[in-house]
Amino acid sequence: MQAKKNIFITGTSSGIGHYLSLKLAQNGYNVYAGVRTQKDAQVLLDHSKQINPVIVDVTQAQQIEQAYQQIKAHLNGRGLDALINNAAISRLGPLEFLNFDDLRSIFEVNLFGVMAVTQKFLPLLRSEGGRIINMGSMAGILTMPFASAYSASKHALEAISDGLRRELKFSNVKVIHFQISAIGDKWERINKNLLTSATSNEAVREYYDDYLQRYVKNILKNNDPSAIQSPEVVFQKLKHALTSDNPKIRYSMGRKHLEAKLFSLLPYRWQDWLIFKMHNK
Repeated sequence: MQAKKNIFITGTSSGIGHYLSLKLAQNGYNVYAGVRTQKDAQVLLDHSKQINPVIVDVTQAQQIEQAYQQIKAHLNGRGLDALINNAAISRLGPLEFLNFDDLRSIFEVNLFGVMAVTQKFLPLLRSEGGRIINMGSMAGILTMPFASAYSASKHALEAISDGLRRELKFSNVKVIHFQISAIGDKWERINKNLLTSATSNEAVREYYDDYLQRYVKNILKNNDPSAIQSPEVVFQKLKHALTSDNPKIRYSMGRKHLEAKLFSLLPYRWQDWLIFKMHNK
């Protein structure tokens, strides 16, 4: 009987990470699910006894070390079949007034955390011929107003995935990058939160209020349900990435990604004009 495949996925307290960890467990994988708190761990266990919650903040070296030792001991001599770097945060608003602590935290989680976890767990992946799957975003292709810092971290993650893949070419570890668009009602919640948080700042209201109001209003008005990404679609792509002998280098999904890629090929002045036109009706 073939042994279960072992997977470590970060950022499973909520959102797509939570969904994927449960689906992987349901499909027979041995899942080590990275969460921030014991409460989050219990929520996962209440849904599935097949999941092994691991308390880890990807910005804390000591917690990464503890997670590594915990997982290594549990594997009992085996390695990891996959590491899914899913943990991520976003901070939205005009760059002019973006708090530097917020800017640093975005990169600490979305980029440095990815690298810290990857460096630590690579030996376990090598021993099993495993796969590193970095969960990127459409924001890594196209930078929109008021999401510049988040986009910067996701653009950087694109570069990390490319560089790591090329550096590991002659190893038995594959590096795969996912480009995910908005999932479920997340797109609407993100933009409503942007409006609430940004307009609570008096300086932001003075210089950006009209633009922000129209920007969010048009995003919500033009939000096409067919362009919203289903988490099940992400899971099906993930299954292929985990099981195929020849997985794709990148998994892009949803119409928004195709639009973003085509948009990115336009001259920069055209891009600026179209973005301004779309969000200033």
